[in-house]
Amino acid sequence: MRSHSDTPDLLVAAARPAMAQATVTDLALTTHEGEVRILDTDLAERLGFERPRKIRDLIGPHRGALSQLGELATTEIVVGKGQRTTAYLLNKKQAVFITAKSETAEATAITIEVIERFDAYERGLLASPAPAPQLRRRVSAAREAASTFRAYRGIARLVGLDDNQAALSAARATRKHTGIDPLEDLGITALIAPRQEVLLTPSDIGNRLGGRSAIAVNQMLAERGLQTGHRDAKNRTYWEPTAKGLQYATVLDTGKRSGDGTPVRQVKWSASVVDLLSQESAPC
Repeated sequence: MRSHSDTPDLLVAAARPAMAQATVTDLALTTHEGEVRILDTDLAERLGFERPRKIRDLIGPHRGALSQLGELATTEIVVGKGQRTTAYLLNKKQAVFITAKSETAEATAITIEVIERFDAYERGLLASPAPAPQLRRRVSAAREAASTFRAYRGIARLVGLDDNQAALSAARATRKHTGIDPLEDLGITALIAPRQEVLLTPSDIGNRLGGRSAIAVNQMLAERGLQTGHRDAKNRTYWEPTAKGLQYATVLDTGKRSGDGTPVRQVKWSASVVDLLSQESAPC
C-alpha cells in the first residue's frame, strides 16, 4: 500500500509544469552550498505578510532554536528601488518551524505545502533550483550589523552613556534588528569599566544593605529604574540593566545557554550602587 506522501497533488502538478498552479509557483526554492532552501522573503509573501520585517520579528527570538535545525544562512538580495538587504535562507525544518510560529489562519496548510515542495526536489521530481544570490553573504551581513551597531552606539553616546555602556546597548539593539550580536560574534563576553572596582552580585549587595535577600535587591534595582525583569522560555525571571543602570552594571557571559540557544548572562553591579540604594531606601 502506498502512503499518502507517495502521490501528493503537488508532485502530480510538478510532473506536468504546464498545469502547475499556485502550490508550485508560490514557493520558489533556491540552493545554498548544495542544500535546498527558501528565502524568508518568499515565505513571508506566502504567509501573507505585507513586509519582510514581520517574518524577521519571528526569526529573531528563535535564532538559537533555528540554528539547532541547521546553519541559519543569510544572503544579500535587492529589493525595492535597488536597495540591498540581508535575507535568511531557511532549510525545510526551519521553514516549517517559522510557519508554525506564524500562527496565521493558513499555517497548517502552508506547512504541508512547504514539506511537499521540499520533498518534490529531494525526490528529484523537480529540476534543481537556482543558487541563492551570491553577494558575499557573510561579509554583507557583517557589514549591515556593523553599520547598525555604529548608528545605535552614536545614539547611546548622545544620551550620555560612556563607551562600554554604549557598546552594550548598541549590541543589544543590533541583535534585535539584524539577528547578529557583534560582541558575541567577536567572543567578547564582558566589557569591564576602566576603573577596576569590585563587582557585586545582588546577594553581595544585600549583605551590604543589612542582610537583604537577592530577590529584595533585584526588586529595589528595578524600582529605581536600573534594571527590568523578563521571562525566559522556561518562565524563569532574568534581569537586564536599563540605560540608566548601565552606568553601574557589567554584563558577564556565564558560558551557558538557555533552552532556545541564547547565551545566559549575569549582571553584576559596581559598589557605588550600594550607596545609591542606601540613600534612596533611608527613612526621611
